[in-house]
Amino acid sequence: MSSELDGNPERVPKPSRDGTPPAKPAGSPRELDGNPEKVPKPSRDGTPPAKPAGSPRELDGNPERVPKPSRDGTPPTKPAGSPRELQGKVAVVTGASRGIGRAIAVALAAHGARVVMNYLHNQAAAAEAAAAVGSAGVLVHFDVADVEAVTRAFKQIVSNEGGVHILVNNAGVAVNVLTLGAKDADWQRALAVNLGGAFNCTRAALRSLLHAPGGGRIINIASVVGEMGSAGQGPYAAAKAGLLGLTKTWAREYASRGVTVNAVSPGFIETDMTAAGLSPERRAEILKAIPLGCVGTPEDVAAAVVYLAGSGAGYVTGQVLRVNGGLLM
Repeated sequence: MSSELDGNPERVPKPSRDGTPPAKPAGSPRELDGNPEKVPKPSRDGTPPAKPAGSPRELDGNPERVPKPSRDGTPPTKPAGSPRELQGKVAVVTGASRGIGRAIAVALAAHGARVVMNYLHNQAAAAEAAAAVGSAGVLVHFDVADVEAVTRAFKQIVSNEGGVHILVNNAGVAVNVLTLGAKDADWQRALAVNLGGAFNCTRAALRSLLHAPGGGRIINIASVVGEMGSAGQGPYAAAKAGLLGLTKTWAREYASRGVTVNAVSPGFIETDMTAAGLSPERRAEILKAIPLGCVGTPEDVAAAVVYLAGSGAGYVTGQVLRVNGGLLM
């Protein structure tokens, strides 16, 4: 019969020869399923039995579990995802006066970090962002494209705050122009801010990051445009693609010193920068290409940054974390 060897649960097992009740047939659906009603045997030394292998609580990150000490011997940090996980850390966020940068500053502060917020032009927006961050934030004015200004700023930050533990290279400018119509100034400014700014700030912060307890964190805010290209955004795409190259290079250069370097690559995020640079037709076209069918928010990007800044990402480096609703997979 076709059901003879197919594991049919309705098949009745034969009684055993000694008259004891028949055991469940081999291959029974409940034979190896870690049935919680099954009473485990006591251990030989009398201690309570351990949870069975495969127990629902075996690998679930139970917060009562004692964390292991860090590799450099420092005391274990709070569990990953703890609301105050970044307590005692100093984070520098460039371009923090609005949009994604502001959301990142607010999120890092909410998780306990002291946040140094860089801005350049819009002092009113910077003051408003600082108010949103609260007492954990401090404003610092400098142009990330100016090497000397960056060097002075980071020396002052280290002196005032005692060091830098987290660097978020977020400052950027959108340069939307077709190559034939691009001016030299367009090209140079896009590279100077979006790529050169990250290089300048990272170089200035590295000595402090190398001595950060538990390991320093560098997080570069890239763009889906740097991964897939975009007509009319050549200078911006080139700069963001270059930032991905720097991310992987720095990850290799400083992994042995405990510094992790990663990039967050946002897709279509609702900011004043995207609102100003896109026509309604282009916006509708992009929305059709996003599998989730909606635009992202600055807070979506900030959540990725908080993850990479925390202890839960201690074994993550040289990676690009895409926050794009599926626009690029």
